[in-house]
Amino acid sequence: MIRNKNGEIHHEKQIFILGNGFDLAHNLPTRFDLDFKNIARKYEQDNFWDLYQSREDDIWSDFENLLGCPDFNNLEEIFEGYAPDYLSERESDRDSIIYQAKLNGNLQDALYKFADNADNSLRNIQKKDLIKQIIDSDGYYITFNYTHTLEEIYDIPSEQILHIHGEVGKDNLKLGYPKGNFTPEKYIYDVKTGRGLYNKIEIEDYIDVIEDYYVTMAYEELINKCKSFYKEIRIDLLKE
Repeated sequence: MIRNKNGEIHHEKQIFILGNGFDLAHNLPTRFDLDFKNIARKYEQDNFWDLYQSREDDIWSDFENLLGCPDFNNLEEIFEGYAPDYLSERESDRDSIIYQAKLNGNLQDALYKFADNADNSLRNIQKKDLIKQIIDSDGYYITFNYTHTLEEIYDIPSEQILHIHGEVGKDNLKLGYPKGNFTPEKYIYDVKTGRGLYNKIEIEDYIDVIEDYYVTMAYEELINKCKSFYKEIRIDLLKE
């Protein structure tokens, strides 16, 4: 509470900042590994997320940051067996490699399924006594969670809650690396095929020298998809 210059007492509003630990404390299925990762793998047919980068990503922050560090030396495995067939009269035998890039990396589909699963699990959740003692029905809440745990379990009015990364049911879920932090691994290629001479270059420089139209389009589709896995830092939304 604060006392103004006239001696009047006013109660200040409390601001709570909640992360995934809040949902985990209620036993919601919101872990990265295995809850999200298992769903993401079901949307892929070529182990896309296992190929994506070469470092560990067992927690949310690692996974999101590493979305900005794809390793195309591994990712290009999704193109194996789909080289353009120029002897065929069917266009589908030439552009199937492009279709492969479109089929893989369905991050948003997996994210929405994951968030829906967690939110649906609230039907079986009860209030936690310790948290109930801390929760302030008049307070304001900034939550990084997509779920409606505050609204449905603790009856906090939605106008007192800011879902900074989006919320279930509003088609606005955010996930990914901070915008501007896209730094793919260097691409390693054989300078003289079969002679064991290798060079490291930026993946976009490598794409620029690919002579096959369909292969070029496939790599461009793939790198643009990887670039889309970002989230903007919404300071404007937070201020509002």
